[in-house]
Amino acid sequence: MLHRVVRLLKKYPNITEVRVEGHTDSDGNPEGNKVLSQQRAAAVVAWLVAKGVEPARVHAVGCGATDPLVPNTSPENKAKNRRTEFDVTRLDGKRPDGYTEPCAPNTTR
Repeated sequence: MLHRVVRLLKKYPNITEVRVEGHTDSDGNPEGNKVLSQQRAAAVVAWLVAKGVEPARVHAVGCGATDPLVPNTSPENKAKNRRTEFDVTRLDGKRPDGYTEPCAPNTTR
C-alpha cells in the first residue's frame, strides 16, 4: 500500500499536502496511545520521504484511540483500529471539498 501512495503522489503533483494519521485501539492509557499513534504516523512519513516524496507534502498526526473504525470489543476489531490513514489536505494548495480536521471522523471512508 505504501508503494501505491508513493506512486500516486509522484503521478499527481497537484496533491500538495497529505496528512498521515496514526490510530490505536483503546488498550493502554490515552497519553501513551497518543504518543504511539504519533510515532506510527511519523514512521510512515519517514518511509515515504525516504522513497522520494517531498517532506513538505506529508505530515504526521497522532490521534490515539479517538476515532475508531469499529468498537474495540474484540481482538479483531482492535486490530482494525490500529492503523494509519491518509487524508488529502491540500489540492493545488487549497483545502479540498470534504476536508476533515485532524483526528475527526471521516464520513467519506
